Amino acid sequence: MTQRQGSALVVSGESGTGKTALLRRLAAAAGEAGCRVLHGGGLGGELPLRTLLDAILTGLPGTGRPEIVDATVRAVLPLVPPSGRPVDGRSAELISRYLTVLLGQLADRTPVLLAVDDLHLADPTSLAVWPELVRAGGELPVLFAAAHPPSAESETPETPRAVGIRLGPLSATETRTLAQQVTGGPPGAELRERLRLADGNPRELLRLLDGSYGSRDGTGALGPAAVEALRAAAVLGDPAEPEELAAVLGISLAAVRRRLDEAARGGVLDSAGPAVRFRRPLVREALLRELPHSLCAAVHRQAARALADRGADPARVLAQLNAAGEPERWAAEWLARSVDFDALAERRHDAVSVLLERLFARLPESDPLVPELWHRLAVTRYRLGHPDTEPTVRAALARAVEPEHQATAAMLLSEVLLRRGDVPAGLGAVEAALARHTGQAPWAGRLLALRARVLFYGGRYVEAARSAETAAALGAAGREVDVQTVCMARQSLAWVLTSRRDPAAGLAAASEEPPLGPAEGPLDAEARYRLTQTRALLLSGLDRHAEARATLAHGRRLAEERGAVRALLLHPAAAVVLRFARGDWDGALTGSAVVVEHRFCGWSPIEAYGTAALIELHRGRRREAVEQLERWGDRPVPEGGPRGRSGALVTAGALLAERAGSPRDAVEVLAVLLEPEFAHDMDLRFLWLPELVRLALLADDRATARAALAAAEQECGRASGTEGPIAAAERCRGLLTGDPEPLAAAVDHYRRVGRPLEHAAALEDLAAVLALRGERGQARRRLTAALAGYRSLGAQWDISRAEARLRELGVRRGRPPGSGRGATRSATRGWESLTPAEDRIARLLIEGWSNPQIAAELLLSPRTVQTHVSHILAKLGLRSRGQVAREAARHGVG
Repeated sequence: MTQRQGSALVVSGESGTGKTALLRRLAAAAGEAGCRVLHGGGLGGELPLRTLLDAILTGLPGTGRPEIVDATVRAVLPLVPPSGRPVDGRSAELISRYLTVLLGQLADRTPVLLAVDDLHLADPTSLAVWPELVRAGGELPVLFAAAHPPSAESETPETPRAVGIRLGPLSATETRTLAQQVTGGPPGAELRERLRLADGNPRELLRLLDGSYGSRDGTGALGPAAVEALRAAAVLGDPAEPEELAAVLGISLAAVRRRLDEAARGGVLDSAGPAVRFRRPLVREALLRELPHSLCAAVHRQAARALADRGADPARVLAQLNAAGEPERWAAEWLARSVDFDALAERRHDAVSVLLERLFARLPESDPLVPELWHRLAVTRYRLGHPDTEPTVRAALARAVEPEHQATAAMLLSEVLLRRGDVPAGLGAVEAALARHTGQAPWAGRLLALRARVLFYGGRYVEAARSAETAAALGAAGREVDVQTVCMARQSLAWVLTSRRDPAAGLAAASEEPPLGPAEGPLDAEARYRLTQTRALLLSGLDRHAEARATLAHGRRLAEERGAVRALLLHPAAAVVLRFARGDWDGALTGSAVVVEHRFCGWSPIEAYGTAALIELHRGRRREAVEQLERWGDRPVPEGGPRGRSGALVTAGALLAERAGSPRDAVEVLAVLLEPEFAHDMDLRFLWLPELVRLALLADDRATARAALAAAEQECGRASGTEGPIAAAERCRGLLTGDPEPLAAAVDHYRRVGRPLEHAAALEDLAAVLALRGERGQARRRLTAALAGYRSLGAQWDISRAEARLRELGVRRGRPPGSGRGATRSATRGWESLTPAEDRIARLLIEGWSNPQIAAELLLSPRTVQTHVSHILAKLGLRSRGQVAREAARHGVG
């Protein structure tokens, strides 16, 4: 580990054989060697991911990159399932990659030991993530160490790359030696007979030896003050902190240390490290058993109050409150006003829920803290995408007294109803709130802006535009601009204008962002980021991909600086579209999975499922594509605005039918694009119409092909001044008429704007048309170029389909440049030699991204990024990363 190489260690042995002691020795040695030591314990209960998060989060302060740490931790939380529910394999992999980013921050300067004792007792989510984390962190200077008994091997995941150490029972000779060390002399016949009962188990031997000289659980020789300190430490948990003990006992820290030193000399406590740890759990269990339940609960309450008064970690206060049972009213005040409720609830949501349920049962409804706590719980559950969000929001709305709470709860309820597709109910909720808050700033403006979004989702574009314009005016009319109102209104107006086929006006609306103010908070930054996402998506729809990517990156950095948690989680939603369009399919798949698991409302899930399925189909992975489509299930395509984002899902269903050998079924699936509802709502319908023409001709359905061409020409007329619909119409026309000229124009457009999939597909279509005209040499050249484009995307199914299509027309692919006799099988120098991962990183280098930024963006460790950068420079023959942009410009790469 000190050589900056990662490894793994698993210690197994029956209970009492010294697994914990060995891990502690390892931790002490690692600490002495200058390594960072992270401790985790399996006794985390059922709270999802608590074992790993507790261990890693303790080491994060002081890493120097709080924005990356905060963003990554916030991104992990929505992937964690509620308590009692299993985590699926994809989520476990994503969680491990996020946690690897955190470990990369920790290990950037010094090696790390992550030690988890009693791994088999860890929460199910941590157990599922552990092997993925070890595998993902293999390139980091991290030693993953775990301990568990052999009997738990079947229920404990296998640790990849691990060196195994098995601890067995002591031999008879070793037992006699231990007895002599403890008692100071050789054991007599009677003691040797008693020691045989331990069967060589070191812990049982020590218990018997302790009893042989009258020490009750090892504490009999200690003074009353030391025993009192041990009881308090047992209640606080293992480990406890000396400062916490001082607060609970009401004595000085120096007095606490004297009592702990006495217990350590007596062999009860572990003397290694500043934390208070019992050498043997048996002692702590015995001390706890001695306390009556009522007294134990009182000590827990006393500990909670003392910890809260001294500003201890809220999670420890929360643990003591829940252990105490019935909470007192001060706990409600502490939870409502003295801590960062959002942060605590996101870290310990189940524990916060337990405390709140007890408080709600104990406090009268008239207590002013009840509405406040319901409000905070509703907001947190909405942000987490919790399954009980809707009933919680309704409960908060029913109890809300303050106008802020009333309006916020109504807005959350409307959003939740939109999330499950109930647009009429969502509109009803926001209309009722508007009636209550007419003329109340800023709530009237925000509710009007939300009403515009709901109307857009319902396809009522004229009313949506009117509501958005009114809201934007209200938001800008006050002494200070209300950022949330203006940004929400501008976002809805931009989508309305784009759906009405005026993308230039939509982009202008999304670009009218209010000036940045010094006092803006996370919610303002979140509203800005939503608007930034919209602007980036509209730029991408106009094929201005470089601007779109720069816009999204700038918005994300601003959101990080302002602490916009949900905005950071929303980042993959827009990134999926951008990455798919420009050919970064690996990145799109990763982002697609994150969007899905976050369960965001709106169009994100339908576009995420569809994009992922489309990529899997193009790459020839039918089973994975079916899994993505099955996640959407038999739900109908949503109406209104979200229908505009369903193109990928519908096209994936058509391609699945084509792959099954049924082009007629494929045409039937994709022909929904010709229906009036899709013509009304789908602003990017032109992207998918060429596929419909190709499939219709394959199925000998020229009527549908002509209808698709007419629809494409209609899109050109509706979206005047934009080149994308024109290129799509030219591709449709060339396919239907057999004219190579419009197809060649489409090829040139897609090459120029950087749409690699459409470029390759248009080249394939051009090759087929040229072959039908007898120009086989030209057809072969176009086919070879198309196959190269498909190959760069990993689109294996398209390669096979294109070769079969042209083979029937008497054309086989030619040799790519440099593939003649004696040529190497693949390029080893130049841009063509870069792997897909290296190509993605090179393009980020061109934009001036740093290694830590690239690591956070691609969920890689900084060390992995540096390795890729070194390979890129070597393959391009460059000396510095600054030369990559100049080399890219020289070769037309970007």
